[in-house]
Amino acid sequence: MHYFYKYDVLSIADAIKELTMTPVQTIIFRNTFLHGTKENFDVWNILASGLNDSSVRHLQITENNPVGLFPVSRIDPVPPSILTLNLSSNKLDQFVLELTNVQKLILRDNHLGDLLCLKTDNKHKGRNSKLEYVDISINNIYKLKHSIFQGHAELRYINLSHNHLQDVLFDVSRSNNLSLLDLSNNSISAFDQNSMRMFDNISLTSNLTIYLLNNSLQCTCKSLIFWKWVVGTRVNVFFDRRCLSEDGVVIRFQSINKRIQELEKECISYVSFIIIASIVLMATLICIVVAVVHKYRWKLRYMFYLAKSKHRRHEASTDSKHYVYDAFISYCEHDNLFVINDCIQNLEMERNFKLCLHQRDFLPGEEITTNITNAIHESRKTICIVSKHFFDSYYCMFEFNMARMESIYSRDKRNIIFLIFLEQILPQNMPLMLLELVQKDSYIEYPNDEQGDIVFWEKIDEALRQ
Repeated sequence: MHYFYKYDVLSIADAIKELTMTPVQTIIFRNTFLHGTKENFDVWNILASGLNDSSVRHLQITENNPVGLFPVSRIDPVPPSILTLNLSSNKLDQFVLELTNVQKLILRDNHLGDLLCLKTDNKHKGRNSKLEYVDISINNIYKLKHSIFQGHAELRYINLSHNHLQDVLFDVSRSNNLSLLDLSNNSISAFDQNSMRMFDNISLTSNLTIYLLNNSLQCTCKSLIFWKWVVGTRVNVFFDRRCLSEDGVVIRFQSINKRIQELEKECISYVSFIIIASIVLMATLICIVVAVVHKYRWKLRYMFYLAKSKHRRHEASTDSKHYVYDAFISYCEHDNLFVINDCIQNLEMERNFKLCLHQRDFLPGEEITTNITNAIHESRKTICIVSKHFFDSYYCMFEFNMARMESIYSRDKRNIIFLIFLEQILPQNMPLMLLELVQKDSYIEYPNDEQGDIVFWEKIDEALRQ
C-alpha cells in the first residue's frame, strides 16, 4: 500500500478495517506517508487500532516521513498478533513502542544514535520479552546504553553493523541463546576483558558467532590479550586478516597464530624497555631527591622542628628582641663538670647571665629535639663546649647545626655561635662547618690556668654582650 497523501490519510482505516476477516499475514507500507505533516492524524495509532484483531503477523513500514507517523503524546502498543515489525529507513530519531509479542524488530537505517530505547510491555511486567531478532544497523550509533538489551533473554540475533561503535559496553550476559552478534563496519579496536568473559559465558549454552569484519582492530601490546582470546575462545569470531599497528600502519597477515607470536616478541622488548626505563628514571629521581635532601637536611630538620615547637610563626630576630636566655650551652656528658663547676660559677653567679642547660632547663615530657630547637630560638647566643667527645655526640652535632640554621634563617645571618675549645683539636679532625667558624675567629681556647682563666671569662662576657 503506497503513496497515501495528507488529504486521504483517513482512507488507511478503511483500507485495513476488513483485514480481520481475511487470512492476510503480511502488510507493507513502503513510501506510503512521504507527505506527512504535523497536522496529520496519528498514523501509527490508526494502524494499531485497525490491526488489533487481524491475522497480520508481519508489519513493514519503511521509507516514510516520520512526521505524523507517531503521535507526540499517547502511542498505542504493537498489536498482539504482530511477530515481525520492520520500521527501516524512516529517519526515526526515537523509538518508544511497547513490543508486546514482537519476535523480530528491524530498525535498520534510522537516526537512533542519540536516543535508543527498546521498551518491553509495561502493562505486563511479569512477562518475559519475546524478542529474538534485533536489527539496528546503520543508525549512526557511537555508544549503546549498558542496559539496552536487558530484559530480552530470548535474543538470538543482534545486528549492530555499519555504526560507529568503539567498545562493547552493552550487557547481553542474560541472553544465553544469542547465536549471532554482527558488529561489522564499526570502529572497534578490541574487546575488553569484561566483554570477552561475557561472550565466553554465553558460548557455554549457545553456539555464538561474532562478526568483526571491517573494524579498526589493533595489533598492539594492549590488544594482545584480545587476539589470544580470539584463538582460544569457543566463540566463532570472523575478522579481516589485517590490523593496525601502534602508529596506525595497516598490517596484513595470513596466520593469526604467527601474528600473535610476532606481537609477543615485540611486547617483550617493549615491556623490558618500559621496565628498564622506569627503573632508571626512578633511580635518577631517588638520587636527585636524596642529594637535595642531603644538601638541605639541616634546613629541613630545622624548619620541621621549629614548626613543631611553640614558635610556629616567627620573623627574623633582631638584637632588640627579648630572649629568655642569654646563652644556650651545648656540651656532651663527658664535659659535664666544666659546665657545672666553671660556666655556671663564672657566667651565672658572678656575671648574672642566664644560661640554658639541657639537664636543668629542658621541659620534661617534650621531645628532646623540640626542646633543643626552642632553647636555641629563645637564647641570644649558643655556646658550644668543644672537645673530641663533642664530635662523637649525635645531639651535640644536632645542636650545633640547629644553631647554625637559626643564625641563617631567623637572625639575618648574624653569627650566634661561640666555640669554647677545651683541648687542642687538629683542623683535619673538625667538621667543615665548624672549621668555618674557627676561620672567622668565633672561638676561644680554654687555658686552664689561673691567670689565663681571668682573661678567658672576660672574653666570654664580651662575646655574650655583643
